[in-house]
Amino acid sequence: ALDTLLEAATAWCPQAEGRWWWPYLTTDSATTVRAALTAAGRGPVAAQLLSADCVIAVPEGGLDAHIAALPTKQRRTNARRELRAFAESGLRIVRTTLAGHADALGPLLANVQQRYGHDHSAEQMTSLLRRQAEHLQDASVVFLCLAPGDDRPVGFCLAYRHGRELAVRLVGFDYDRLPGAAEYAHLAVYEPVRYCQEHDLERVELGMESFEAKCRRGAAVRPLWALHPVGAAPDPEAQAARCDTVAAALPAREGAHFRAEMDKAFT
Repeated sequence: ALDTLLEAATAWCPQAEGRWWWPYLTTDSATTVRAALTAAGRGPVAAQLLSADCVIAVPEGGLDAHIAALPTKQRRTNARRELRAFAESGLRIVRTTLAGHADALGPLLANVQQRYGHDHSAEQMTSLLRRQAEHLQDASVVFLCLAPGDDRPVGFCLAYRHGRELAVRLVGFDYDRLPGAAEYAHLAVYEPVRYCQEHDLERVELGMESFEAKCRRGAAVRPLWALHPVGAAPDPEAQAARCDTVAAALPAREGAHFRAEMDKAFT
């Protein structure tokens, strides 16, 4: 099937002259796809490191067990302090789906995008959420953060269920109304872990970027690869530089582990 798919793709886009690549695969998936490509006569196949993502395997005991398993006392203490601060703030989290909330959440998403240097307006982000609601409503899970006596969200997290996983995709905040009670940690990490435990899901996928914040709250880091014909492979120095960039964005413990995993992975 994979060979047929690539034949159709190259016929559809002849200007590519038969070149292709298969991006953002975990190491396990890249190994599987690489073997399938080779079996289809598409080898030899090179693997290029693109970046990394973060994932939390939800333990049987849920959030309490997850926090108890954090690798250092400082991280465990910080997590419990965040849980306590949120509980004392009076904020609450309501679970819902995306439909009907795009207009309220678009400006909050734009706030985050603009804070990190993206020129995305509230109207653009509202349109994005409306389109996602139209096509992905049934799989959507929205965590709304509400202040006492106020139905206007001060923050939200949008995630999607897929199989036994919950993929966190977007967060948004009304920064002027945040009390500073670890809202990001609760919306993007702790509440998704709780949700997975309650719905018998195996893991939370936290995506790329913000490695420091995710790792310190218990996420593991996975390399993400692109597969392509050997002739298009990057030089070893470029590969090493990409590994250095990812490792430098991680806490020291996770950075060392990532480098060790890269030493064992195929290149």
